[in-house]
Amino acid sequence: MAALDKQLTEGLLPTEQLVIIDRLWRKDVPQNELENYKAYLDYYGAETKRLGKSILISTRLIDHMASKTHNHLLQMVEVLSNNRDKPLSAVKPLIQALFPRSPPYNDLEIKQSIDLAVRTWLMLNVRDLVFKLHTPNTPTIQWTGESTSPDLSDSRPVL
Repeated sequence: MAALDKQLTEGLLPTEQLVIIDRLWRKDVPQNELENYKAYLDYYGAETKRLGKSILISTRLIDHMASKTHNHLLQMVEVLSNNRDKPLSAVKPLIQALFPRSPPYNDLEIKQSIDLAVRTWLMLNVRDLVFKLHTPNTPTIQWTGESTSPDLSDSRPVL
């Protein structure tokens, strides 16, 4: 199995793309069928590469997130998937536990990471309104308070 410890802003090899599909949707796709997932992989690549863009002159989006690697993202999706019945307020500490650090990541860094995980997993434009400038022509959904991920969408993408 391919190691996915690359930064989120780095591209993926075909073998790594297969791991992404397998871990997000539990689909064992043969490499010769990878082309069938091109649209999703383009979407995933656009979402992760966007993190390398500057929001201010001296910082990039990824600098304000707890998740830094493709593996981090997949770990978060696993936590979200296993806790679909829990509200965001209960999921945040579970995600925080994936990223031990002193001082701990702040609420915005955790929330930005969760939003990215939901975007790449469910293909919904989940992000805080303050970050809507990154996708100005796309409606956004905010996951806040006591709602659960099924409140956002009760189904994963069908490919």
